Amino acid sequence: MPTKYRLRHNKHLENCKWSHLITVDFPDTRHRPYDYDYWGYRNVEITSRVEEQKETIMALLHESYGPQDGSWNIRWSDSGADIRFKTESDAASFLMLYTLQPIS
Repeated sequence: MPTKYRLRHNKHLENCKWSHLITVDFPDTRHRPYDYDYWGYRNVEITSRVEEQKETIMALLHESYGPQDGSWNIRWSDSGADIRFKTESDAASFLMLYTLQPIS
């Protein structure tokens, strides 16, 4: 089970329920032109990897931070997820333990 995700974005939030937003990419799931067949449908192999990554990160977040909407929330994107944390300490621990810093 991969435990490191590519960090795309990290932002402190103000005046809302969530205090921190972290956007991560899943490994090997970015959309490329050849991910689609002749008729424009998504490649089944890519789609199944994305679903597998979703299950993996949901299990990881639930195990590490408790039930969803308690101290964290997630929104899916085409190549990863936006994870919102209620506390700065949860966001910091996720950043340290489960993300790889992007190469500048």
